[in-house]
Amino acid sequence: MTLRDVADYNSGNILRNYEVSGKMNLKTGQRYVGPGGAEMIVSKASGDGDLTDGEIELQIKGPEVDFGGATPADDAPEVTMGKRLTSADGSVSVLITKAGKCDLRLNGEPMELQEAKQLPSSD
Repeated sequence: MTLRDVADYNSGNILRNYEVSGKMNLKTGQRYVGPGGAEMIVSKASGDGDLTDGEIELQIKGPEVDFGGATPADDAPEVTMGKRLTSADGSVSVLITKAGKCDLRLNGEPMELQEAKQLPSSD
């Protein structure tokens, strides 16, 4: 049984989506929020991992999001709405839905901006 199952059963509130191992169970379509106001949706996920803003764990978007006063690092980059970030191994991809300061990382490794694919010319 996961901690999420226990939270669902006991209170009906899901504050975090962690397995007993301590890793987030990343799911396509799940929305996350960071302490700097950035919001994102997982567009590709395969397996478990830790999504963080530097050292601060992201939380599932909901009415009870509380970072306990934690703020992103002063040098955290500003992420822009509509951009996609991908893990180094390509296993996880997120779409930024609200801009904000966020040093987005998966398992401690920085996520990279996914470049737009070049379309073939139509001449």
